[in-house]
Amino acid sequence: MNALHIPTLIKPYAPLCTDGANALLELARDMNQRATIDMAYDILDRFSEQPLVGYALLYAAARHQGDTYDQAYGAVPYLYHALDVAWCLAFTLEIKDGFTVACALLHDVLEDHKATPEELNIYLRSLPVSTPELDEQVLQVLLALIRPEEKNDQQGYYAALAQAPSEARLIKAADLICNSASLKAKARIWFSVPPKGAPKPHLIAKYIIEAEKYVLDKPAFQTLENYPLIHNTLLGILQDLLGYLDKEAPAQYGLLDQLALKRYHTGFRSPALHLKQLRFI
Repeated sequence: MNALHIPTLIKPYAPLCTDGANALLELARDMNQRATIDMAYDILDRFSEQPLVGYALLYAAARHQGDTYDQAYGAVPYLYHALDVAWCLAFTLEIKDGFTVACALLHDVLEDHKATPEELNIYLRSLPVSTPELDEQVLQVLLALIRPEEKNDQQGYYAALAQAPSEARLIKAADLICNSASLKAKARIWFSVPPKGAPKPHLIAKYIIEAEKYVLDKPAFQTLENYPLIHNTLLGILQDLLGYLDKEAPAQYGLLDQLALKRYHTGFRSPALHLKQLRFI
């Protein structure tokens, strides 16, 4: 089992982040956390020669300890999401750069206020791989990924992201892929027996709209070397989500039809609805 190898894999990084090491070891001892630990193993094993990744993983494990992330089969440790985005970059989008993967592991630490930039910078400066340039680059990427306080200002957010380091856009693309895939996994459950407090179909529509308006075929992302993989992976997920909306939430599907998404409607037909009839939150 991969869990048996975790103590050995994290040993080089543990002295500088004992809280993170203990958090990861605790997950490794829990048989219910196999998915999280399998991803941790894959990441640590692949980037064993790029130690920034290991240090980032332990810091994320420490800062997200106790938080959860909802999956179709129930809540998992929030570290699962950080690892999911990093795994997507490394294995789906074929990113070999440990710097990008390390930033992905840390991508929610600042946005979710688990650490301040000053606290993260202190940790980075303590690492044997630290240089002033590297530490500054990590912070630049992570700060670029923080959404503005005005949560509806997506246009401003993506305009700023277009001027940020390319690693930030890679991580945002992987984050969108992982969140959309999570919605896809949950869709059948929501539409068959919606649990109390479950997200509504309009959340699926929101992710589709975000991908359409700001990521797919947009110059800021098209210039990325791995854009073909980003495009094909994300498009496949969106097509499946559109199928669910067409069947189960025609009002939301009708709204998407108004937003020039017809080129993604492979095999689906939108109902004839007037925009004024729709309620999109």
